[in-house]
Amino acid sequence: MKSVRVLVVEDSRTMRVFLRNLLETEHYDVVIANDGESGIHLFQQSIVENKPFDIVITDVVMPGMSGLDLLKRVKALYRDTIVVVLTSDANVDTAIEALNLGANNFLHKPPNSEEILNVLWRATKQREIFLENEELNPFTERSIHIKIPSQLKFIKGIAHNIIADAKLMGYDENELRDKIPVTVDEAVTNAIKHGNKFQEDKQVLIDVQINDKRIKIVVADEGEGFDVSSVPDPTDPMNFLKPSGRGILFMSIGMDEVRYNEKGNVLTLIKYRDSTDKKMKIDRGFASC
Repeated sequence: MKSVRVLVVEDSRTMRVFLRNLLETEHYDVVIANDGESGIHLFQQSIVENKPFDIVITDVVMPGMSGLDLLKRVKALYRDTIVVVLTSDANVDTAIEALNLGANNFLHKPPNSEEILNVLWRATKQREIFLENEELNPFTERSIHIKIPSQLKFIKGIAHNIIADAKLMGYDENELRDKIPVTVDEAVTNAIKHGNKFQEDKQVLIDVQINDKRIKIVVADEGEGFDVSSVPDPTDPMNFLKPSGRGILFMSIGMDEVRYNEKGNVLTLIKYRDSTDKKMKIDRGFASC
């Protein structure tokens, strides 16, 4: 098993020496930086060399680049690296902010040896589980089956489930949060409102399949359907301000393909991992309807 690479970014010499001695004794491969700027330089270099750090431990308060800024840069450069922040701030708000920015854990300074090793052991196991899961992704397909009555309150949470499973398959969570909630909300709302006409004895089925190449979402209602060709092309600039078909526009922007069946009561949405440019997505999406 390869050694776990740890980048320690800390402006206190005493803390740097303490962390290096502690971690090297436990057979971690440790690299030290004394400020945020040199830390991010080392991190970028590790990516260029195709040896990205597994874990970054960073102080929050440092001259120049702060630990929170470093955290944001690290996650933007290589989201799979686990980041642990060190904070002497007794206010929990700093730790919460770090977690919201993508930190995996935090330690209050001065941390004790047992606490540090426990946090890093857990981080290492988390990393191992992620890598094992990533290796299986090309051979895995995740499925979600949801059947709800025609009530809008049940829409909440559907997108969350899709994003959670897609994230496990290695999809970019930030991109998913930009695209999936709006798309799912439009698709299921239309099925309830226009398809089932709010008749609670009728249901909406959401069937999702996720593999390493694409996310496929099928939304089916029990209504009479509609003539899809009668909807004005929402991608035509002349129709931008018309409410009719605007939901299709929103879905076409978020997805790579948008298709209805002949009856008009089954909608298929597809998001590819490797999408073409946005204009092609919109054109192809509506053309597929």
